Amino acid sequence: MLWNLYFSEDKESECESYGLRTFARSFSGWAQTSHRHLTEKFNDEFFEKIGRIIKNKGHYVSEYYYHFLAPTHNADDASIKKFEDLLAKTLADDPDNTSFIKMLKDSITVLQIK
Repeated sequence: MLWNLYFSEDKESECESYGLRTFARSFSGWAQTSHRHLTEKFNDEFFEKIGRIIKNKGHYVSEYYYHFLAPTHNADDASIKKFEDLLAKTLADDPDNTSFIKMLKDSITVLQIK
């Protein structure tokens, strides 16, 4: 399953050899509206695992992970709270991670506007 491959901690996994374009092409299916019913079961897992990706992958790759895999299609209070909780955790645990903090704040703002 691709999701497990994306978030594998195995340094020998196929995903470790992906370049930026391979990630981008691979992730594009996750962002499609017609696939939401297939990908929604991974929403909570995203919030558990994205911090490690942000920390361990390069800046550009981690941005692709975030922007293509973040569950930003639901703009309800529960969904916004998940982003707010992750923001609070990141501010407490890693306040110097300004790029991740900005991405989270931007997502919260967009969801609130929706």
